[in-house]
Amino acid sequence: MTENGSLCYGDFTFEETHPGNLAAIASLVGLNPPTVESSRVLEIGCGTGFNLLAMSQSLPGAQCTGLDYDPLHINRANEVSTAIGARNADFRCASIADFHAQPDSFDYIIAHGIYSWVPAAIRDCILDVIRQSLAPNGIAYISYNVFPGWHLRGPIGDALRQFPNPRQALDTLTANLISPDSLYARNFQAEWAETSKQPDYYILHEYLVPNSAPTYFHEFAAHTATHNLQFAAEANFFSNSFAQPDDVQSRLEAAGPGLLPREQYLDWLVGRFFRQSLLCHSSLAIETPHPESLLALNVVPDPGKCADVADDMFRAVLEQSPAPASQFDLLGMPQEFVAAVLWSGWREGLWSLRAGPPPPPAAISAKPVACPLARYQAAAGPTVTNRYHRRVQLTPEERELLQTLDGGAEAANHPALPRLAASNLLIA
Repeated sequence: MTENGSLCYGDFTFEETHPGNLAAIASLVGLNPPTVESSRVLEIGCGTGFNLLAMSQSLPGAQCTGLDYDPLHINRANEVSTAIGARNADFRCASIADFHAQPDSFDYIIAHGIYSWVPAAIRDCILDVIRQSLAPNGIAYISYNVFPGWHLRGPIGDALRQFPNPRQALDTLTANLISPDSLYARNFQAEWAETSKQPDYYILHEYLVPNSAPTYFHEFAAHTATHNLQFAAEANFFSNSFAQPDDVQSRLEAAGPGLLPREQYLDWLVGRFFRQSLLCHSSLAIETPHPESLLALNVVPDPGKCADVADDMFRAVLEQSPAPASQFDLLGMPQEFVAAVLWSGWREGLWSLRAGPPPPPAAISAKPVACPLARYQAAAGPTVTNRYHRRVQLTPEERELLQTLDGGAEAANHPALPRLAASNLLIA
């Protein structure tokens, strides 16, 4: 609990917000996003700064600016920035309503966990800042809660606001529902079973803030249009309507033509309650991607999901990763076949596609050096962020070793070191 009675949101990173991912998705829908390696990044509502600091480590040529109205958040961000020696991250304590930037100031703008949780006037300020300061070909990311899925979560928030000692009250309530087999009871119990697993700061932010305002997607798209911005795609590629398998595509035909109607209809089909949308200026043209368009990107494997891959083509990709998609040789097969394999493995979560060259795994040296942010995170707990902006869960042995890897001691023969290298947690 902070001094002003609020809870810090947590020292989190969010893989989907990384400029390498934003640029990749944008390029797949026909846009020409700014160069990732030298990009200018603004994060609105940066919290304690860990998401932006992780970007500053994976993109040393970028300039990262974080904005948050809570001085406790900014103080912690600056403290950690100093501790890890970040030279390209700048944190500012200010309200978005008081923030002014010159046109073309930022290539990528991120607003994670803000839009649905602030008053309408602040939502307008967020879109105003994006419209005014986003580069002509820049990309913005906004996450927000959406209906119809959020209608199922609404009773949980109502109950949490009504009763004192909300956790205890909800535990008691769900255990004593009069008709436990009713549709209402089953939904209420299922939603609370998931929500109750979350820490206090999540429940406070998600359910108890006074301005929680979920919206339908079509309302969000209409709001962005009033600021000369348009929806381009979802940051999670395979949650887009155009990336659905054939059986879902046939159902989307009921929505008629056009990206926005199909996106809204998909929300109804799946009961979506949360979106991570990419925006660009309304003057730009959006296209429907096809598998071969991803050959201009780079393949970044996820070692944590690749242990038991049986498919020969998938294994061949993993053996050659990370690398540009256009360079993969899959038994001499044509490029359209390679593209189809890469698309399928991406859908399976075996790898992701990024714009800009991903940092290659570091060779194990006699005196290894871990990513400074990961080393800092390891001192606090087992979850750290690697140079692909992914969260990695460490074993106790890996966590202990990671904290020592500052280049000052020999550790090349430590049995846990290869796993840390494979997880892209080393820089030398």
